[in-house]
Amino acid sequence: MADNVLFGKWLEKTRQLQTDVYNVDYASFHSDEHDDLRTLIEYIRWNMLAIDDELAEVRKAISWKPWQHDDPYADRHEILKECVDVLHFVANILCAAGATDDELDREYLAKMQKNADRQKNGYRVLDSGVKCTACFRALDDYDVDACLESSCPQRSTGGGS
Repeated sequence: MADNVLFGKWLEKTRQLQTDVYNVDYASFHSDEHDDLRTLIEYIRWNMLAIDDELAEVRKAISWKPWQHDDPYADRHEILKECVDVLHFVANILCAAGATDDELDREYLAKMQKNADRQKNGYRVLDSGVKCTACFRALDDYDVDACLESSCPQRSTGGGS
């Protein structure tokens, strides 16, 4: 087991809270039954909506409108509080997807390195071969052969080159 350098036992604690307090049955999300998949999708969907709502509350805590004539403001405490709420819902989604704390640390650190490399080397998204022209994902960030876009020109199957 890897040493969780970033997130500790965040997902483990979230999973326990959701199970004990809200009776979430994460095991039911991981079968091939269509009803279970629909339940998983609905759980993820409402957590995404909650994230949107919490981010809207962050937006209310700052002066972001360029046409606004008030002195600029940013309520640090409110920003922190609402971002913590966002993280709760993100953790719910990760738990529903079956992610572990070790996986999260590994993926996060790998993505941090990839983003740092992109910045150091120059990340030109309009250059050919950088983004999929069908789904617009970064080609260095996902398995193009698993792309769900049937028109994906990068896929080696289904009409791609």
